[in-house]
Amino acid sequence: MNPTFMLLASLLLSRFATLHADEPATLWDKRASLLKTAEIPVLKDVRFSVIKPYEFESDGYRFLHGAAICFHKGRLYSSFGHNQGGENTDTEEARFCVSEDEGERWSKVSTIDKGKGPIGVSHGAFLSHNGTLWAFQGAYTGTMSGVHTRAYLLDEASAQWQPKGTVIEDGFWPMQEPQKMDDGNWIMAGLKVGDSNPAIVAISHADDFTKWDLVPIPQSKNLKKMWGESTVIVSDKQITNISRYGDKAEALVATSEDYGRTWSEMRPSNLPMTTSKPIAGTLSTGQRYLVCTTTADSGKRRSPLTIAVSRSGETLFSKVFVIRHAEFTDGPGESHPKAALSYPYAIEHDGKLYVGYSNSGDKSARIGTGRELWNNNSAELAVIPIDQLRTDEGSLSPTEPTNVNEAAAMKAREEAELDQKYQAWVAKLTPAQQAWEKTLQAELGSFYLPIHKREKVAGKPNAWDFVEDDPVLPRVLLIGDSVSRAYTQTVRKKLAGIANVHRAPANCGSTSTGLKKIDVWLGDNKWDVIHFNFGIHDRATPLADYTNRLEQLVERMQQTGAKLVWASTTPIPDVADKYTAESIVERNAAAAEVMQRHSVIMDDLFTAITPRLAELQNPSDVHFTGPGNEFLGEQVATFFKSMIPIVSAPRQ
Repeated sequence: MNPTFMLLASLLLSRFATLHADEPATLWDKRASLLKTAEIPVLKDVRFSVIKPYEFESDGYRFLHGAAICFHKGRLYSSFGHNQGGENTDTEEARFCVSEDEGERWSKVSTIDKGKGPIGVSHGAFLSHNGTLWAFQGAYTGTMSGVHTRAYLLDEASAQWQPKGTVIEDGFWPMQEPQKMDDGNWIMAGLKVGDSNPAIVAISHADDFTKWDLVPIPQSKNLKKMWGESTVIVSDKQITNISRYGDKAEALVATSEDYGRTWSEMRPSNLPMTTSKPIAGTLSTGQRYLVCTTTADSGKRRSPLTIAVSRSGETLFSKVFVIRHAEFTDGPGESHPKAALSYPYAIEHDGKLYVGYSNSGDKSARIGTGRELWNNNSAELAVIPIDQLRTDEGSLSPTEPTNVNEAAAMKAREEAELDQKYQAWVAKLTPAQQAWEKTLQAELGSFYLPIHKREKVAGKPNAWDFVEDDPVLPRVLLIGDSVSRAYTQTVRKKLAGIANVHRAPANCGSTSTGLKKIDVWLGDNKWDVIHFNFGIHDRATPLADYTNRLEQLVERMQQTGAKLVWASTTPIPDVADKYTAESIVERNAAAAEVMQRHSVIMDDLFTAITPRLAELQNPSDVHFTGPGNEFLGEQVATFFKSMIPIVSAPRQ
């Protein structure tokens, strides 16, 4: 071949590769229009409050930044960096306050740690886990030298924070609440101060929050100026890190496919984002969200405060809402045309997204010189109803339906598009898996089937996952309502390698439904253990009818030869015109008599969870929080482990 031609071809290929590498990563769905600030809809029904106002003349504190928030045992906590001197100097303190009414009013400010000598302690992240509240705070020597992370545990009796020492070194500053991963570890996004200031993550050793592995994220050689304050979105083993870019108003992004152990290069995305710390996550609706300032025309301006969201089950952001503008004359909070609304931190709780953020207000009214004037902020809170963040699932057009017919047509399109994606996913499964999905399609009903489809299309595991049996392990069947469904995955995880944990292909509901569907749920296979419950859906069933139906169900399940385990019904609150706590107490007592007559053993979930209802159950709801579901799942798994000696020997 002609050497000149070969050289030319090589140069062209090299140029093509360079151009391809320089293409922005995709965070924003290109089919959607990213709007300018004036065009973006402002969220309705958002509740605002002030966590800690700027009050230098009365309290002597100038700098305030990085308001973290966390619910713990019914209280809402907020922490932040606070300094009577200049930002990130050795007089900085980690401080906190508490709300007893979900953020409407706040206590006086107290101190987590004010450091000693040349040590400054600043803002960080919370984690409420297993009844304990952790705080992870960035700290340093002098002015940002030797950055590290210190951990603290709240002593609730004294309301004092017990130091656990330095838990992460090498420049790590935490930026987000640790996120639980499916491998049993937790991942915490942050910034590494030093070595070009890259985005970085820390990965725990399971639930030991005093030991962390640091994983810096490599960055593209084209990135000029990093200040890698970052956030992560966890989806199975895939982790997405979104980071601040110090040079340009662009969101940076990198991904990991192995629980954060290795990463693609951090590079610019196609989503404009101001040069400030972002916060991201996944809502209970299946939508991803990103809070920062992401508009087509905001540039490096830190307002308005916005939230970008994806469609349910999708990974790309496709709609932006304004949480609030810099000018906000109706209050509460500071209002000024040039106010910076920055450093957001977000958590979901009880159908709402709580967003803490810094507000610089009128900077010209601040007191001080030089560094003393940096980030003289108030800490504020926005509480957003999750249902306000809906996107048009069927179409990326910003047009909303204007009448009933259009709404019905839109819903039909959404369902058709979802089913098309779901059927394409099913087509790739094995025959056994396809048969299971066919059963689910017939049994899950109009409420749970669309949820299941969205989760499968998004690659998310759920309670109704197909279980590939290990033939030497016992087979366990869980039968129950949505409370049981919510703890199924925890049971499955805790019994991995111990039992094959299956779930009935339904939200099993009442005893009446059970009598109609029990043969479908049991199927044709042999069960070693059946763990079952009926109660919440029978709260209005006459006791005589409830007892009679439950007796019939027990007799039918005993015909399988399985060892039966009755799970007592978990408590429900008193809610006027809806349900009473006493109804469950009565049905548990009636069920206990049935189980005694039939020699069925009991897993007493009611008694186990009752002392922790205030902490683990959603207010005025029969369902539980994420930690509550984990607690119940661990209880069920522990109960099964105690049964192993009396369960039939594993089949050979």
